[in-house]
Amino acid sequence: MSQEISRTLREHSKSFVTSLVEKVYDINIVENGNLNATRERLAASPETNLLIYANHLAWSDLVIFELNKRMLDPENERKRLLVCSLWYLKFGNSPIYAAGIRLIGAITKTELVPVVQQYMVSDPRYGFSEGEDLASFLAMRRTINKIRKQGIPITLIEYPEGHRAKKDNSKGDEMEFQEEEMKKSALDKVAKVLAPVILQPIVIIYPEGRIDRGLNIVLGRRTKIMLVPGKPVFQENRNDDNVNLDIITQNLTDVLLPKMRPQARR
Repeated sequence: MSQEISRTLREHSKSFVTSLVEKVYDINIVENGNLNATRERLAASPETNLLIYANHLAWSDLVIFELNKRMLDPENERKRLLVCSLWYLKFGNSPIYAAGIRLIGAITKTELVPVVQQYMVSDPRYGFSEGEDLASFLAMRRTINKIRKQGIPITLIEYPEGHRAKKDNSKGDEMEFQEEEMKKSALDKVAKVLAPVILQPIVIIYPEGRIDRGLNIVLGRRTKIMLVPGKPVFQENRNDDNVNLDIITQNLTDVLLPKMRPQARR
C-alpha cells in the first residue's frame, strides 16, 4: 500500500513538474538529424547505454531532462543517472542547489552521482585533498557496474564544463566555451565504463540573450531555450580507443554558436 501511495505521489509530482516546465520555458529541440541516428541505434539495440553531455550555463540547463523524455526515452524504460558536483550537493555550500537537485532527482527517479571536479582539488577554497576526484570516479564506476549487472540500460547525463563570461555583463550566448576544462574531464573514461554506449552531445542556447546562473524564470513570459544535438559517437567496448576527448569535445563545439566557441575555433 505504501509503495502504491509513493508511486501515485511521484506520478502527480512528475505531472506537476512537466506542466511547470512547459509554463516557464519555451523549449525548442532542433531536429538536425543527429538525434535520429541516436534514436535508431537505441531502437535497434535497446540494451545500449546512453551518455548525454552538454555545455553548462545555468541551473535551467536541467531542461535537458525534457529532451530525454520527449525524444529518447518516452516510455521511461532506462535507469537515469545525473552526475553532479559533490561540493554543491553540500547544504552548507549551496543550500538552494542541494535541495533543488535532490527534489528533481526524487521526482524524476534519477539517481544523483556526486563527483569531485579536478579543478576543485587544486583550489584550496573547496577543501578537497589530492586523490578525492579519482575516488569519486571509482565510486561512480561501482554505481554503473552495479546497475549493469541487473541488466538495466543506463542514461547518464553530465555537464562536463562551464562557460565563462568574457565580461561581467556578457549575455548567455556570449559566454565562452571552456574547451580545456572539458578536456580535463573523465568523459572518455566514463564512456569505457558504460560501453557499449552512445555519446550524444547537446548544446544549450538561450537565444534571447542575458541569463543568470539560476533557473531563469521570468514572470509574464516563457524563457526561450534551444537544444541543439551534436553528432553522436558510438563506443562499442572498453578497448575501443577510437573515442577520445578530442572527438567528444569536437562534436560539441561543432554545433556551438560562433560567439560561444573558444577563440581558436572561431
